[in-house]
Amino acid sequence: MKTKSLLKVIVRIVEIQQRCDSLLCLFRSRTLPLFSCCMLLFSSYSQSQDTTVFETLYPSDIRLTGSAGYLAVVDEHISDEKYDGSVSGFTLEWSHSHETYGYRVGLWYQEASHIKNFNISADLTQGGLYLDNLYPVGTLNLFNRKTLIILGPMAEMFINYRQQNIAQNPNNGLDIYQSSTWLFSLGARGEATIALSSALELEGTLQLSVLSLGGGAGNSSNSVTGLKLETPSGAVHGVTELGVRYNLLDFILVRAGYLFDILRINSWNYVLQSSDNVFLSVQCQF
Repeated sequence: MKTKSLLKVIVRIVEIQQRCDSLLCLFRSRTLPLFSCCMLLFSSYSQSQDTTVFETLYPSDIRLTGSAGYLAVVDEHISDEKYDGSVSGFTLEWSHSHETYGYRVGLWYQEASHIKNFNISADLTQGGLYLDNLYPVGTLNLFNRKTLIILGPMAEMFINYRQQNIAQNPNNGLDIYQSSTWLFSLGARGEATIALSSALELEGTLQLSVLSLGGGAGNSSNSVTGLKLETPSGAVHGVTELGVRYNLLDFILVRAGYLFDILRINSWNYVLQSSDNVFLSVQCQF
């Protein structure tokens, strides 16, 4: 009897094991494919999330910009009078965008020949090198359009040189009526982009130096100011732009608009300079 009971228990255990194996096989055959599909969908969703709007709207590119306009300047190193005239220049930029941020390196140059105050003229040359770091901070509705807002820090090296075109008496030495300014600045930059259509966008930019190391020279080589740490109350350089961007081809875009540039210094001497410019640029994406 004991032997028969033991055999029944063994048979029962075998049956339970077989049923468990069957359920496990069923679970594997149905659940694993379903689980794999879910993982595939989740992975696809994650990859699509990694490619942000910022990277789509701001792909890596090279941009060449030409500008022309009107410049006015008062520089107490040379004169308290205002000089004004035409100005032209160019900007070369390279930008690279990642999934959630981007950066831009740019080099710009401007030249104003024979800006005048009555019969006296001067030549002005200026330029700079800058680095922008750009981060999308969100969107808002502006004019019933979705607007992308981008903010970030910037660093800039700015150099300005101006020389008077006047006759000089060689008996009085070799004084050259000139002035120069240099600023090494940290600041902030903000950009807004409004999509008007699939190929046309409206752009606005504001850039302002916040903290600068600056200095200058004027009248002669002996009049040199060492570098000073300045806030915007002592020295500030700002740029604002308003323009449109049109997708001409799949990888070629053109930009056109208005640019306003201002330089103000009242620390080591008084300088107030501003320029109104129109610009046109060609942008090649890659």
